[in-house]
Amino acid sequence: MTRAALLRPMHLLVAAVGIAFFAMSLIWWVLPLTLVTYLALVYLAASSPLFKRRIRGGRDSLSVTAPVLSGREKASPEQRARRLPIGETRHKVEAALTARDRALVAIENSGEATRGLLQDVPPKLDLLLERIVDVSEKREQVSATVRTPETNPGDPRREANNIPPEQEEERELRTMDAQLSDAFEKVSALRPRVVRISIESGDDAREAAGRLITDLDETLRHLDALLSRTSPR
Repeated sequence: MTRAALLRPMHLLVAAVGIAFFAMSLIWWVLPLTLVTYLALVYLAASSPLFKRRIRGGRDSLSVTAPVLSGREKASPEQRARRLPIGETRHKVEAALTARDRALVAIENSGEATRGLLQDVPPKLDLLLERIVDVSEKREQVSATVRTPETNPGDPRREANNIPPEQEEERELRTMDAQLSDAFEKVSALRPRVVRISIESGDDAREAAGRLITDLDETLRHLDALLSRTSPR
């Protein structure tokens, strides 16, 4: 973790600028000031929970050998999100990943009582993001099927074969869009809910934490049910 912070491009840029300025000006205090600034940036990054999660996620994805493993089973949600086609779904998945990280940081930075109440949230949240990516990948597959000429609403072959206007794929697409929108809203609202729980106490905090966990479980059940219903492709 410290090595990653030491080699972070932004930190190296600060050090390089300081050294270059010292070489041009020969002002003695520039060098120690640059060193102190560089070390402060390294310390802040190394102690940041969000930075740690990103580094761990990157190492996990690099450990997967693509020719041997399938990729989907071992790749992180971040890596799988980058494989989605550029568009609204990918943008929302990336926003949900960021919202998850912010919620987890809020939990880690909260008091001991709040962390105790929300100890089940991090694994549930990680699983929820996995399911969101699963449904998003399926959604893009269905969308590609709907866009093909054979299933376009105005295609002559569709009319000749008496294909009904409302295709199964179109219904699946609308259902997945609705479930994904609900999941995105739930994840986006997590950090404010964690903050509210951290400033409450007693029964109010326990009830709010219980509702948050129940919402996560309910969203997970809906996504799991959706994945089991959608036809394999």
